[in-house]
Amino acid sequence: LTRQMYFLSHGHGTFLLGRCGRLLSYSVRPGGQCALLPGTQHRRVNDSVDDGTPSGARSMSLMAGLPVLCQGPAMEKVWRDVQPLLAGQKGGTTRCDSEREHDRWAEALSLLVDAAASADDLLRARRICLRLLAALEAAKEEGREMTRALPPAILQSLISAHSRCGDADAAFALLGQLEQGLDGDQQGRLPAEVFESLIGGLVNSGRVGAAFGAFRRMRSWSLQEPSSRLYVHMIRACGVAKDPDQAQSLYDELAASLPGGQEPCAEARAELAAAMASRKRTAYAAFKIASEAARRGDSLNHRLCVALARACAQGGFAEQAKLLRRRMRAAGIAPEPGLRADLVRAFGMAAAQRAQSSAAGTVGDGALVERSKLLAHAWREVQEAREEGKLPVELLHALLLAYCSVGLANHAEDLLGMSSGHLGVEPDEEAYALVLGALESAQPDRFRHLWSQMLTNSAVRPNGQMLESALRVAAACRDGQFARSVLELMFEAKQSPSPEIVDQLFTIGPETAGLRKLLSAFNKLGGVSATTWHSTRSRETVALQRASSSS
Repeated sequence: LTRQMYFLSHGHGTFLLGRCGRLLSYSVRPGGQCALLPGTQHRRVNDSVDDGTPSGARSMSLMAGLPVLCQGPAMEKVWRDVQPLLAGQKGGTTRCDSEREHDRWAEALSLLVDAAASADDLLRARRICLRLLAALEAAKEEGREMTRALPPAILQSLISAHSRCGDADAAFALLGQLEQGLDGDQQGRLPAEVFESLIGGLVNSGRVGAAFGAFRRMRSWSLQEPSSRLYVHMIRACGVAKDPDQAQSLYDELAASLPGGQEPCAEARAELAAAMASRKRTAYAAFKIASEAARRGDSLNHRLCVALARACAQGGFAEQAKLLRRRMRAAGIAPEPGLRADLVRAFGMAAAQRAQSSAAGTVGDGALVERSKLLAHAWREVQEAREEGKLPVELLHALLLAYCSVGLANHAEDLLGMSSGHLGVEPDEEAYALVLGALESAQPDRFRHLWSQMLTNSAVRPNGQMLESALRVAAACRDGQFARSVLELMFEAKQSPSPEIVDQLFTIGPETAGLRKLLSAFNKLGGVSATTWHSTRSRETVALQRASSSS
């Protein structure tokens, strides 16, 4: 059904579809292997099958394997409904019987294809659709005036299914086939539901660029005005693309297109608020739209909650995060781990802003009290998640970041040690990297202590960024033994130290000669070469010469 070639093999035949679902060729013989070859006419594998093959034999061949294809929860009910249409097909003796038989086949297979497409089971829909095309081709062979194209309703279902699954190429190919099947006076006037299902599926699957392309095609080529439902899909696409200005423009177009001064629906307002929340500069507009929607009595949906929580995390909007959490409790919406982590990040960033204000001297001790309250709100989210089950590790990351951002790196270190026993989650590489990054400049001694604990009491091994940080701490503390151990880990990880850190290591003192020998092993890695040391020595020589000349 797409631009590629799809094959179907079973006990009684092999069917082949070409570009855009067109049946290239086929042949059927009862109980045998049938073949379809591209670009050929109806080539029969067995010479014993002639033009007098009864239609019942052809139907029985198409019937073979169909019950197996219709197994599963999504197809069982539809299969029970279509069984009366397929029952009693033994081959018609008159032309009228044959026509009724083909009509029943087309109706039954159309229902099955539509059910499979509605369940987003593309493989099953394609395999049943092949049989439908074969039945239509058989009807044309017998002289009936039937088209070889699929019915428009089936094409609409297939377009929706392919767009929901992200297969934009197949969706547009089927759209072109649907346009070709229209009459002359209907060219360019596709039903609005086709574009709604196509664009809605593309947006839900993340194909925003293809959705905008289909929207422009509908307005320019088909000359159709978007429906309210389609405007909602496009405003959601603007939120995915983080384009709040375009979302506001589409919302204004929707409001202007409604008759009698009507206002857009609640879903459109929710999507506009989510699109506004995608950028920090329009976050306050998103909160304002959400508050106005709450006063109107609009229901709160999960998608809007996720967008507003992410906006709170990006801007440190603590009051909006508290209000969102209260509204979620009132609406009975359970937050997922990602949403909880965004709320914790929002409280942590707001606490960091209070800490910076207190350090600048613009706010008194009240900022410290407010900071403690915000951290308590962050802890409450973590405790609620812990009561529900195992604590997600991303919540631990968010809480550690909150403590590190307010200058409480020692508390973050204590939290890291108690996370396994009290929180039920093992700290990973990112958790250690957060705390070590905060301790690097604030408390180098605690850095080395936590580094030793990480290597001895956990399975975490430092990454390249952590190794560079440890080497900077060793140079700042002038600890040659610690620098030597870090260099050994870097050599095992096949990572060379940067030239800037090498220059700092040469100033440690008595350990410089030993470090030079160890750094020579990195020549094989291609990172630190002898030219670095020569350049360092030349710089030291130039400095000594300048000092002697000035004296």
